[in-house]
Amino acid sequence: MSMSPTLRLLVVLLLFTSCAAIQDEKEARRLNEEGLALFHAGQFEQALVLMRQAASKRAIQNVTRGYIYRNISIVYNNWEQPDSAKHYAGVAAGYFPEESYEYLINTADVYLYDNDIPQALELLKRALALRTDDMSVYNSLGLIYLGEHGDEYQDLDQALEFNSKAYELSKDPNSTFILALTHFEREEFEQAEQYLRAVVEQYGGNADQYCMLGMAQYRLDKKAHAEIAWARTVAMDTSYTESIETYKIMYGE
Repeated sequence: MSMSPTLRLLVVLLLFTSCAAIQDEKEARRLNEEGLALFHAGQFEQALVLMRQAASKRAIQNVTRGYIYRNISIVYNNWEQPDSAKHYAGVAAGYFPEESYEYLINTADVYLYDNDIPQALELLKRALALRTDDMSVYNSLGLIYLGEHGDEYQDLDQALEFNSKAYELSKDPNSTFILALTHFEREEFEQAEQYLRAVVEQYGGNADQYCMLGMAQYRLDKKAHAEIAWARTVAMDTSYTESIETYKIMYGE
């Protein structure tokens, strides 16, 4: 039986739509990955340009769009623009089913930006009960217990547990740096130096990371190495100079 012209046209349109969706999905993921690479290099504005282009692709899946908006939120957070970070965390949550893992971790971020830490902890623990193979929930819990959202929530044993798991699952610059900070807060300076070296050697390092490396080395009495790290810090950002000099006075011989 031959296909009617109307049905033939419908099939062609469906095939065209399917191909367009596949192409949009592929392009959005590529742009998102390139944006993440720029984010890890500290190029926040350029990262956002690519991520917004990715999110603008019309035919991508809701899940993909939700993950992209979550990444946009994370970039704004690291760029110290909490209002924008909170906005995009809420947008990201809207692309996932309620009570799903992804909905819970994005909604928890909104509560974190509102400084409602108990509510955020409740949602993160519910998320952890749903999935134990994604670094996002471990990262958020690890930062809370590191004291990022108030000293009253600091628990360095739990911070080490969660930040170690985040690092194990990801090993990206962010999780490596946070694990280094955890060891530093625990005054485990050899481990802190190890992970800070990994960050700066593998990913180039930014002023914060070189500054922390110098601080760990100074506490290990590797003062010549610390001065090299701090020279790199100041070359990137002279505003660190006073803090470095104060640190040397506090922990000098």
